[in-house]
Formats: sequence, C-alpha cells, structure tokens
Amino acid sequence: MRFRNLRSLACLVASAPLLMGFLNDTTWVTSSPTASGSSGVLDIAAPPASSTTNLYTMYVMVQRSGQRLFRSADHGVTWAGVSVTSCTDLESVGIAPAAPSTVMVASNTSNNNACVNTNDGTGSWAATHQSINPQNWRAITVVGDGTVRAYSANATGIARYDGNNGWATKVNGNGWDVAAYPNVSNRVYAALDQGVYRSLDDGVTWAAATNAPGGGATAVAMNDNAFGRTANVVIGGVLYQNLNESSVWTDLSSGLPNADVLDIAYDQTRHDLWALVENAGVYRRAQGSWHQCDTGLDPSGLTKLAVDGGGKYAHTGGPDATIWHLNIANAIGANNCGP
Repeated sequence: MRFRNLRSLACLVASAPLLMGFLNDTTWVTSSPTASGSSGVLDIAAPPASSTTNLYTMYVMVQRSGQRLFRSADHGVTWAGVSVTSCTDLESVGIAPAAPSTVMVASNTSNNNACVNTNDGTGSWAATHQSINPQNWRAITVVGDGTVRAYSANATGIARYDGNNGWATKVNGNGWDVAAYPNVSNRVYAALDQGVYRSLDDGVTWAAATNAPGGGATAVAMNDNAFGRTANVVIGGVLYQNLNESSVWTDLSSGLPNADVLDIAYDQTRHDLWALVENAGVYRRAQGSWHQCDTGLDPSGLTKLAVDGGGKYAHTGGPDATIWHLNIANAIGANNCGP
C-alpha cells in the first residue's frame, strides 16, 4: 500500500484502534452512516460472501431527504455516501451474489426507476428498462451476476427483471419480500398480503405455495446445501419452514418470545437461521434450538436483519433506529449467541 502523504498514514494509524475494537467485539456495536438528517435504516444489503480479507462492501439505505444510500468497506466502521443520479427517493438495495460489485437500488415512488451499478457502488448508475409503474419497492433481490435477473417486492406485487426486456409484474398484490435460493436460483419465494407464492422456473410462472399457512406473509429467507433446500417465511408474524418445495410447513416459533417475527436471514456458511423479534432482539437457530443473541443490543425500533454470506457479521437496523453490527464468530466464542 502506498500513501500519498503523511496525513493519510496518520489517519489510518489513528483509526486502527477503532477499527480493530469494532471488528473484534463480542457484542453488538453501533455506527451511523450519517451524522444528521436521518431517521433510521430502510434497508441493509450485506454481500453474499465475504472476501478473503477482513474488509468487504455493504450498503445501507437510510430514511432522510436527499442522499439515502451509504456504503462501507469495513463492516460498518466508516461510511461514505453514494450518489445515485438516475434514481431518487430510494427505498431498497440488493447485491448480486455471483458478482458482488453489481448493486441494484429501487425507488419508493412510481415516478422513478430501479438503477444498477457494476463498479462496487462507485461511478455512474444506469436506470433499468422499466415497463411497470409500481410504488414502494420494499425489497429487491438480485440473482446471479445481476445482468440477467432480479426481483422486486412492491405495492403492486412481485416484479421480475429480465436484462433484455426490463421489468414485468408476475404476481399482483401487495408484496413485502422476495428471495431465491443461493445456489438453485431458478426457485424463488415471495411474501405478499395474500400469502406465500413461489416460482420453480426462474420467475416465469408463479403459484400459491402448497399448504402454506394462511395470512399475510412479510419476510423470506432461503438456504440450500447438500442436505436440501430450505425456505423460511414469516406469515402473520410467525416463522414457518418448508423443505424442498414440499406441502409440509413447520412452525419454528417454539423457543422464540411471544411477539411478531419482523425479519429473518440466513448464515450461508454455518447454515444457521436468524430471526429479528419485535422489541425482543435477535435470535439465532443452531443445532435445532433458538439462542438469544442480543448482548449489547437495543432492540427498540429494529425492523431489518442481514447476515453476510461469509458468516462473518450480522447487521440490524430500522426506521426508528441506527444500524448495529455483530462479529458472529466472536459472539459465539463468548457464549453470547449460542453454540
């Protein structure tokens, strides 16, 4: 590494204790992408896999006027604003699993578009071809390297993005979340007010999931490994699990507080499921049991949960809260998060 001047070197040395303390903590720690003008976190995008170094890029969408997207290359220790000139009033952000330098963002109004960047959030952004006019793009999921497929959950339903033909609504309704299996990405689940829908053909056709519990669905998290495919969906505030697109849905609420599950995420390295419970904190499911995982965390106002694909860090935040980060391995080692 070369330094242009002694000031650059001095800044790095001065920030080193903060960086090491932040990254090596055994409890939740907090940071703020912006010092003022923000009323909290709208969305969090952790990369699908951590790099071989300790650093990687993650994104946070904050609720504020003007600039909303911020990026961090050091697990949230420091932040830099990202200018997205082609899209405004941003609400959601997603990262391509096969090409983490590809990032897609979406707006919360019908007058704007979804935009994509292929250079790690730096430089110019391009508006995606849009033939639909939805509002409130609450979630955006990028599949593969982001050049072919993406999905959006929005106020008009579930939309599918084809790099050649743009966006098309595939399920009408009020969509809240959408996710694909990490490795078998042609199988996609979506959460809508009318329940759980899934596609087994790369998002071309959709149908209500067989025997899924009734009620509005709000969150989805997917995992696939040598043991099979696992879809986890929050329905009516209760967390359910479905294996290999079967007709059996298992209630996973035993061991969780008696409160709504707000968001879920998967540690793709350990294959552990994480859940954010309203005003009760974060829980990790390992070895078939739930373990409270909120040492140092203020759970009030939290609505979003993310775990990076390398299983290094968990992140949480909400519109009425700041953003929090947890070194997973350190927390487990300190018995703060189960075995």
